[in-house]
Formats: sequence, C-alpha cells, structure tokens
Amino acid sequence: MGRKFIQHNFMDLSNFILLDELLVEESSNLTKVFYPLEKYEKNPVIRTEHLWEGYLKDFDTGYVHDPFYSGILYNVEENVYYCWYQVYGRFGSYLCLAKSSDGLHWEKPELNQVFFEGSFKNNIIKFPKYPATSIDFGGVVPDYLETGAEIVCSNFSGFDDSLYFQGITIGTSENGLDWNLHFPPVLPYDGDANCIMWDPLEKCYLITTRSYQQFNIYRSTGKKRKRHIAISKSKDLIHWTPMVTILEPDEKDPEIREFYKMYILPYAHGYIGFLQIFDVDVSQSKGPCEVQLVFSRDLIRWQRCGDRKAFVQRGNKDEWDAGMNLISTSPVFENQDTIRFWYGGKKAEHWQASTGGIGTGTLRRDGFLSFRTDKEGYLKTVPLMLNGIPELFLNLNANHGEIRVEIIDAEKNEVIAGCEKENCIPVTGDGTRVPVIFKNFPNRLSRPVKIKFYLKNAELFSFKGNLSLPERYLYPRKFPNWW
Repeated sequence: MGRKFIQHNFMDLSNFILLDELLVEESSNLTKVFYPLEKYEKNPVIRTEHLWEGYLKDFDTGYVHDPFYSGILYNVEENVYYCWYQVYGRFGSYLCLAKSSDGLHWEKPELNQVFFEGSFKNNIIKFPKYPATSIDFGGVVPDYLETGAEIVCSNFSGFDDSLYFQGITIGTSENGLDWNLHFPPVLPYDGDANCIMWDPLEKCYLITTRSYQQFNIYRSTGKKRKRHIAISKSKDLIHWTPMVTILEPDEKDPEIREFYKMYILPYAHGYIGFLQIFDVDVSQSKGPCEVQLVFSRDLIRWQRCGDRKAFVQRGNKDEWDAGMNLISTSPVFENQDTIRFWYGGKKAEHWQASTGGIGTGTLRRDGFLSFRTDKEGYLKTVPLMLNGIPELFLNLNANHGEIRVEIIDAEKNEVIAGCEKENCIPVTGDGTRVPVIFKNFPNRLSRPVKIKFYLKNAELFSFKGNLSLPERYLYPRKFPNWW
C-alpha cells in the first residue's frame, strides 16, 4: 500500500560513519574534526506571530515557555511538507500546522477547527481529544504497520480517569488534522519530553522519554533526581516493552547537567541520538539547552560523540535561538550530498518567557565527524566482515591530496595480496561516494578484515562497501550486556 506521508531512510548497514569512533582501532597523525549544523541565514523559518503562538507585539517580545516540539513529514500527494508543532504560551498549549513546498518557506493554513479569541480563523488542530486533557507532543511518523491510518504520533497527557491519570498515549490520523488517541495510555505514568520514532532494522516503533521509575530508583538510593533518557519498543503500538534507562549524565558532565529529550535517527550502520542537554539551576526548571550527538549500534549502549561539542549551537546573545534548542524530527536528503535538518529554538532559557520558532540547517552527507591531516597519516578500523571482491566507496575531501586503501586479513594480521596500498589507485577529489579501485583485484574473499586508510592532505568522513560488523566485534569487552 502506498503511503501518503513519508520519511527518508538513512539506515544503511554497509555504510560506516566515523562518528562511531569505536570503528577506529588505531590512527596516527590525524586530527578529529566535529561539524555542527550549518544554520540557514534566514532562520527562523517558522516563528511566533499569532497570539496562540505566544506572540505579543513583535517578534522580539513574546511568551513561549519551550521551543516548538515538532514533527515534519512529506506529503507525496500534495508535494508539500507538513509540520505539526506545539506551542506553549500565555494562552495555553496548542498543536498547530504549517505547510511548505521547500522546507524553507512555510504557510499556516486556516483550519477552522478551534475557536480562539472569537474566531475559528487559525491553524490550531483540535488536539488532544477527550479523555486526554493536555499536550506534550512527541512528534509524528508514518504508519509503517498499515493499520489503516496514515500517520502516528505520541503524546504525554493527563487523563480524566482515576486509575490512568497520566501517561504516554498513541494517536493515529488519516489526514494529519483529525486525530484519534488511544485510551488507556500505552505507557501509563511515563513520561513527558517524549519522542516517537521508527526503527527500520527491527521493524518496530521507539519511544524515548525520562522514566519515572528511574526517578523512583534515584529516590530510593538517595541519589539526586536527574533527568535522563529511557527507551521502550513496540511492534503493534499497543504493547510496549518496559522503559530501560540508556543515558545518564556521567562524571565528565558538569554537576548541573541533565538530559532533557532525545530524538533517535537510524543512520548508516547504527543510530544517532540528538541529545538535548540541560544545564539546570537550583530551581530545576531554568537553564540553557542545546543538542549534542550520541551514537549506538544496538539502542542500549551509547557513545558520546565529538568531544561533547554542540551539534546545534545556541545563537549569540539576543538571537532568536540564544537560550535553547532541540531536534525532534527526522531530516531529509536535500540532494545526493546534503542533508537538511529542522530544529526548535527559543530566545530565552528553559521555562523563561520569550519568542521562539523553528529553524533549519544543512550538513554534508555523513559529515558529522571526520579524520583529517594536512600532512600524512593513517587510520585502521576494527575487524569487519568482507563478503566478496572488495567494493569500497569513500566520503572524502581530497581536492589537494589523496587517500590510498589497504585491506588486512584480521586473523593473520597481514595485507591481502592485491589489496596493498601500492596496488590502490589514489582516491582524490571531493565527493560522498568516490570508488576505490585496485589495479589487480584479488579473488573473492569472505573473512574478517581491517581497512587501513592512508591519508595525505585529505579528510575522511565515512566508507561504504560489501562489509558488515561481525557480532563478536560489535563492542569492546568493556561494555556489559545490559539488555
């Protein structure tokens, strides 16, 4: 059945991004470079401009408590993007809709669903619906289970019920305007600041939030209560696994740091987490927020990436996103070499009234992190399983240099005949899928190998080929089996 609303699929198990630094077994004379999102110069592309959005008299004066929690999908029948975004201002909390043909220029249609200040002429969606009584929107995804709906959302809410008085529930819609919310909540008593996502590998839905059960553990052990990230999975949207805590601040984080929210994007050979960090003051409500990156191959064990630098950097003082930001929706391939992201931002810090909106920005494909040198250096991977004649493609910038490749038998620890660096034609140029060519191809191979890249005035972001991660090499031994 064809879907009206779609997301791009970024997962490719044969594509290995160097954001996963555990791929690197050894390196020499290379510098690690982390790339933040390159923001659009005309941000924000969706801004507070109406009373129900927290607008007061101009864009520099407003009353929004949080950045817009949002979800964006592409409607293939209308050839437009739909953006569902939550606003939380002085008049209450609303779910609104905006549309765009290019992701940059957005219109807010009159939906005529909700009566506000004497008029139905607004872009407010009638959401939530009874018995849900409040909004904490977790985003939208297509209905991959083909239940008859087109899209699915998550929402944390209070409920008009003495037993199920709060929790995360699932909403379904055929058009994005009329929603049915499941009661009772599918995850009772958990948890605000939630995100819903789809895992194409396990073919299941994911929800992240902060687990209230983990708060109970903190309380019972005398530990300071801290916001953190927990995850649950479901194959039918009704039955969900128990929440498992997967990320907590550690000893390298400042004492004031907490984890507020995390969107997970299945990407390349694993999962990228867009982790919203929160440096909170003693009130437990005020403080700046920004997005860092984490990476996992199994959704349970996560690496902190890029030396914990911000992927979405807060704007300079008095800019519209100076106080906090978050990512809560999937990006898109703008073209073969570029990815476009959207993020929520706000001028003031968390829970402080200001203006806010949604901005956008771009990143080179796989371009989160690279290893580079202006001289000569090398990078050697952990063992990977090679299946067949070596077919490799590099995402590199070597306009003024080159990269040569060598393939090593991981068990014998010797270079495979025909795969010596001298037998490799130098890879040059700047591209996201540049082929590696050996002068004399070796015979068909099926064995664990290590790939060694020799860089000369060049930069490497990722590599792709007929390779896979053997189960026994998924993680170093220091990681326990938590699941």
